[in-house]
Amino acid sequence: NRAEFLKILLEASGRDLSVNRNRSGFSDVDEQAWYAPYVRYARFNGIIEGYSDGTFRPDQAINYAEGLKIIYFTLQVPTADVAGAWYERYLRHALANDVLFDTAVAMDQPVPRQDTVWMLWRLIE
Repeated sequence: NRAEFLKILLEASGRDLSVNRNRSGFSDVDEQAWYAPYVRYARFNGIIEGYSDGTFRPDQAINYAEGLKIIYFTLQVPTADVAGAWYERYLRHALANDVLFDTAVAMDQPVPRQDTVWMLWRLIE
């Protein structure tokens, strides 16, 4: 899910989560939940924006489009601005650099844990 995805990325990238004590600002984030420090850090550092209704949806499965954007923002991997869907810049970079475990994925499909680890490893490498 989206909360677990954030935790994996932020822990793997060695981020200091203690630097932000602000509230997440998302109406559906329990500020006492295990995932709250990750959400607060990601929000404060521009890694996530949430949905237009003011939610983060921590228990919702993360799809490939969202996952790619979050990984690229977390690791600060530069991408070229390209025409197309909002996620196109991340997808093009991922395809060109073997970041995706399976290149035939649909961007609206959930990201399995194995693919999360694969994408993270490929971009950290």
